[in-house]
Amino acid sequence: MLVKLTEIATVLAAVALQTAYLHKKKTGFKAILLLSIVTIPVLVMSIESMNTFLTYDETYIINEVLNITDVPLGQWQLGALRTTDLLVGFPLAALKIISGFSLDILTLFVKPLHWIIGFFVILLIIDNLVRILKKEDEFLFAYTLLFFAVMLLPVVIMAQKIINYDSLSMLFGTLALVLLAAGWQKDDNCRLFLSIISATLGAQEKLISSPILWVCLCLVPLRVSWKADIENTASLIKNVSLNSLKAAITTILTILFTYSIVVYVNKSDVPDTNVINLFYPLISGLWPVLRLAGHGAGPFMLRGYFNSFLYIPVFATLLSLFLVLFNISVMLILKKASNTHWAQISGKLLLNQLPLINYILFTVFLICGVCGTFFIDARLGPFIPPLPGSYLPPVSFNYCFIHFGAGNAATHIIISIFWAYVIFVNAIPTTIVFLAFFNAVLFFQKRKETSSPVLEITYTAALLAPFAFGLLLVPVENRYFNLFLLLLTLVNVYKLIESNITICGKKTRIAAVAAICLLLIEVLPFRPLYGAFRPLWSNYSQLYNTTPSRGVSNPWWMGWGEEISIAGKRIEKRLSESNRKLSGVQIYHNYLGEWLYRKNDAVLFLLDTCTFFRYTENDFYILNRSIIAQSPPSFPDSVPPYDIISFRGFVTAWVFRGDDLKKHGFAFR
Repeated sequence: MLVKLTEIATVLAAVALQTAYLHKKKTGFKAILLLSIVTIPVLVMSIESMNTFLTYDETYIINEVLNITDVPLGQWQLGALRTTDLLVGFPLAALKIISGFSLDILTLFVKPLHWIIGFFVILLIIDNLVRILKKEDEFLFAYTLLFFAVMLLPVVIMAQKIINYDSLSMLFGTLALVLLAAGWQKDDNCRLFLSIISATLGAQEKLISSPILWVCLCLVPLRVSWKADIENTASLIKNVSLNSLKAAITTILTILFTYSIVVYVNKSDVPDTNVINLFYPLISGLWPVLRLAGHGAGPFMLRGYFNSFLYIPVFATLLSLFLVLFNISVMLILKKASNTHWAQISGKLLLNQLPLINYILFTVFLICGVCGTFFIDARLGPFIPPLPGSYLPPVSFNYCFIHFGAGNAATHIIISIFWAYVIFVNAIPTTIVFLAFFNAVLFFQKRKETSSPVLEITYTAALLAPFAFGLLLVPVENRYFNLFLLLLTLVNVYKLIESNITICGKKTRIAAVAAICLLLIEVLPFRPLYGAFRPLWSNYSQLYNTTPSRGVSNPWWMGWGEEISIAGKRIEKRLSESNRKLSGVQIYHNYLGEWLYRKNDAVLFLLDTCTFFRYTENDFYILNRSIIAQSPPSFPDSVPPYDIISFRGFVTAWVFRGDDLKKHGFAFR
């Protein structure tokens, strides 16, 4: 009952936030009511079952957020989750002190609060995109399309349902770029500097936003200074220097504010004062390069050398000096180029042709991803080691690495780039692909100049991100691309609204409704987490889908611990249908996860921690596909499963009953 109540309360809070926003935009009562009615089902989808499961990462991350006052801050020390500690952990600490709630009750608030903060940032993203569009008379159409596109994007739903660093890094990173685009177009200094704060909050959460922070730190001072007198070189240098200092101070104060709040509430494990760790969000983007060079832990190894508050002003001075010198150099180059006719023509030509370049890139990468889905054979080492003479990748992740049977490093990197696009393309809903091609048709018909160069360049960066991942041999999963997938979706919807199609036309309304319905049809089979989403065209043989893929990696989600809750509920339902309860039931699982707030006394065991196994009708074994693929235990191939967890035919977990295993002579060791 409490779980349902928290879900209802979260939906109502989201509707209230949306209503307040629409009211501020002077939307009529009838329109607000209608929008509330049509958006509630989508909000329910985004929240459903959120408080009933914990995935692998959540099982240990949630403890830090829940107990920020008195537990070691492991994720903070690794340079991650800092914005969640600030925005979720701190309010929960205050609630714990004021209310005296137990941890069981407080756990009910963690995910909803995290979700609401994410939803608020989504509204900010949509609002700033609408401002860039300058189509106030078409606000409701623009808001509705952007809302459904974002809230139905599988990687967004998944990130919002999981309490880790994915959601806030994705959303604050995206907001930073949208604020940068809005401030750039409208000459709005406030939005430009807010983009730095947003990027810092994203980079504090996860390294994926660290490059965005540097983009903002460099572009904001240049844009603000360019609006001043550019003819006077001395004045220009002065403005660039001052604005670079402002940018450096903005990000430093954001980091120090977060640190101060966490230090204030945490009494047992105060985050260390080492400047390398404190300002890690500024350098975390270097991790892929350092990792490839064999120094992935390099920044953390320097902690002992700079462990004093006295180094903070030194670091701040060095950062400011670097930004000042770099931005002055860039500004002087741009100033000189602006006075050169060929540079002006080349720059304008490039911006005019950038949409065409992006459509070509999208098509090429889509073809690479689709072809790679069916032709690339990705193997997981060390379970399946490379054949003698084949290339051995120099880096691993979580004691595992992917290889393709390549004969040398160059071939391996090329296939790795293709594989990154396979993962990327398999996370894009078919509706978004159709939308991109529809936008291309409109572009070729009108050849209209883009109204937001920043968003167009952002689109280019999103398309090239998998290339960088593959080139640097960075691990790839659909959730690792969430920021770029969200940007790709937003820019495509933006382009549709930006084009002067007849917004009020009946055909347009029908097409919009049809697109949303297609998106729903494609996404719904993957509830409740939506991590296992794959587009309609992406399918393998039934034999592959229903049998363990030992040592084989595929572009789809293979489970992350959520199957324990899903399988547990289904076991409970089947037993209740036969007038039995889960009393005395033992559930063994091979992947870390948790079934929260179950209304039974079933006992859960992680297989790796067990030395004794029971094989009765009250014992159930949940075997996750991902673990079988990476470090396969013995698997009961000849035993018919009691149940399977599958999404559109692809099995992510098998459930076996103990007495069935015993009957077939199978035992775990």
